Amino acid sequence: MIGAVTTRVITSSKQKSRAKKRSCLLVVDDDYFFVDLVEDILGEESEVIYASNGTMALEVASQSLPDIILLDVMMPEIHGYEVCRRLKAHHETTSIPVIFLTSLGQASSQEIGLKLGASDYVTKPFDPEALRVQIHRRIERKCAMDKHPGWRRCGTILLNFMRLWRPGPLL
Repeated sequence: MIGAVTTRVITSSKQKSRAKKRSCLLVVDDDYFFVDLVEDILGEESEVIYASNGTMALEVASQSLPDIILLDVMMPEIHGYEVCRRLKAHHETTSIPVIFLTSLGQASSQEIGLKLGASDYVTKPFDPEALRVQIHRRIERKCAMDKHPGWRRCGTILLNFMRLWRPGPLL
């Protein structure tokens, strides 16, 4: 599997109108088992696209502007922390919620991810239903922010302020 792939082809007009309202989820992981697992969990209600490395993730995220990104930390080329930092630094992708989905469970790893602007940090193995709830909650918040651009701007300003205010290095 190379590149970003949408999960299904939609044919009927009813399905097309429903598809326009479906959320778009970008899964970034070099282990296709987890990509397939997330597709199984959320594929019926979300359009699932994927990237297998950090470089591809940045490209796909800037082109597709997904509603949420599930991001592994340990990947080839660019690790997940750097991908998150770059996403949060770019004005078009800064408001996209990022959930780290990784096998790194140490508190220090979680702290780094959250300081970089991730919305959440989930360790593998994970509870599928809990992940579904977390993703829906983040997408609902993003949709509310997208409907009110002023809120998104205030949220971005606050997030940037918090990043500058926190003492200590990010990595």
